[in-house]
Amino acid sequence: SIKAGQFIFSKIDARNGAVGIIPQHLDGAIVTAEFPVFDVDKKLVLPEYLQLVMSSESVTDYIKSIVRGSTNRKRLDVATFRAIRIPLPSLDEQKQMLKTYHDSIRKIEKREHELETLPKRMQEKLNETTGVRIKKAEGGQGLRAVSFSNTKNWSVESTVNAMIVSSDYPMRKIGDFVDSFMWDGEGNSLRMVPKLTPDKEFLYVGMENIEKGIGKLTCDKLKQGGEIKSSALRIPSGFFLFGRLRPNLNKYWRNESKDLYNIVCSTEFMVFSIKEDEQKDYFEYVLSSDLVQAQIKQHITGTGLPRVNPSDFLEVRVPAPPMQMKRQLGKYFKENQRKLWDANQFIATERTKALKEFESQIFEKS
Repeated sequence: SIKAGQFIFSKIDARNGAVGIIPQHLDGAIVTAEFPVFDVDKKLVLPEYLQLVMSSESVTDYIKSIVRGSTNRKRLDVATFRAIRIPLPSLDEQKQMLKTYHDSIRKIEKREHELETLPKRMQEKLNETTGVRIKKAEGGQGLRAVSFSNTKNWSVESTVNAMIVSSDYPMRKIGDFVDSFMWDGEGNSLRMVPKLTPDKEFLYVGMENIEKGIGKLTCDKLKQGGEIKSSALRIPSGFFLFGRLRPNLNKYWRNESKDLYNIVCSTEFMVFSIKEDEQKDYFEYVLSSDLVQAQIKQHITGTGLPRVNPSDFLEVRVPAPPMQMKRQLGKYFKENQRKLWDANQFIATERTKALKEFESQIFEKS
C-alpha cells in the first residue's frame, strides 16, 4: 500500500509528466508495479518542489530521450529514474520559488472561480426564458413497479432517478430538428477509411479533442490518412457532432469553418446537420444544456464504456419557442460561449507561463 506524502510516477507516462505526491485521501491505497513509490527526504527537498521539477519540460524531454520500449509502451525503469539528476537549491530557496509560483496560480484560480459561474448563468437564462423544468419522476419509498416494455436501461440509477422535463413552449424531438444524420447533404455516407488515402491530410477529431461542456475544438495538427488506423466520419461544414461514448461528458462541436476541409472524427461521435429553417445557434445552446443531459442519462447503456444509442439521442426533447426568441437566445449563447473559450485559453496560457517561470528559476541557477 502507499502512504500520503510519498512520491509516485508512472513507468509508461513519466515522459508526459505523470508524476505526483500521494494526497492524504489516498493514504493506504494500492497501486500496481507500473507505479513505483518513494519516501521523500524532506531534509533535502520539498515534496511539491520535487513534483514540479520532475514534471517540468526539461526533465520530461530528458526522460523521453532515455526510455526504452515500443512507441506506446516506452518505460522508465526505477534504476534509470534514480540516476536522473535535478537542480537542488536550499530548502529556503525552494520555498521562495514555490511562493512565487503559488502567487501566480492564485491569480489564475481567482479567474477560474469567476469563470465557474458563467455556465450556470447560461443554463439559468435558457431555463427561465423557455420555462424549462427538470424534476425527478415521482415515486414513493419501497417497491416500485417498472414496465418491462418501457425499460431500456436496467441500471438502478436510471430506474430510480428518472427525470421529467417540460417547458412553457412545445417540446420537440432532436430528430425533428435534424436534416441529415450520418449522411451528407447529397445522401452520401459520412463513414470513410482515411488509411485508404495514406498521403492525404486530415484534421482528426478524437473524444479528447473536444472540451467538455463548451463545444470547443482543441486540435489543429493535420494527420496523414496512413496515420489514422481506424475508420472515421467526415464532418462537413455546418454539421454538428455529439459524443455517443460517455455522453455525460457533453462533448459537442459545430463545424462553422468555411476554409477547413477533410475534417474527420472518431466513430464514437454522431454527426448530423439540422434543417435550414432552424436557428443553429439556438440548437447548439440547447444541445449543451442540462435538460438534454438529464434525458440522455436515462438512456445510457454499458458500464465500462457507457454509450447512448443514436435512436435514443434523436428522441430527446427540447423546447421550441418562437423564432424571434430562438434568435435572441442563440445570440446570447454565442456571445457567452466565446467568453468561455477566451477565458479558458487565457487560463491555460497563464498556467503554462507560471510553470515556465518556475522552471526557468530552477534551471537558470543550476
